Amino acid sequence: LLNYYKQLLRVRRNSPALIQGEYLPLHEDAKGYFAFLRVTRPERREVETKDGEQTVLVVLNYAAKPLELDFSQANEIERSSLHVLFSSAARSIMDLDPEKLHIGAFEVLVAEVE
Repeated sequence: LLNYYKQLLRVRRNSPALIQGEYLPLHEDAKGYFAFLRVTRPERREVETKDGEQTVLVVLNYAAKPLELDFSQANEIERSSLHVLFSSAARSIMDLDPEKLHIGAFEVLVAEVE
């Protein structure tokens, strides 16, 4: 349990979106899971860069069954892939498709949108 929280804290410390990002709820009427984005955007500059920009998807499955979810319709996610930053389940694949996202029973998933 201690290592679980240490890993979560490390992910938070290294993710600007989780520290100060804007909260954007997803699938608000969902039953059995909770999903949201945290998004940081660069300050307005004369030249647009990706510096300081990060989007993180957080999914908490509190159902006793696995789920297949589709987040591809969210503007911040469409045409992107997801890179796992933290998962409470063992995962062999770290880059995921937001259109067919498999979440295990009671899994916590934190993934960066790339």
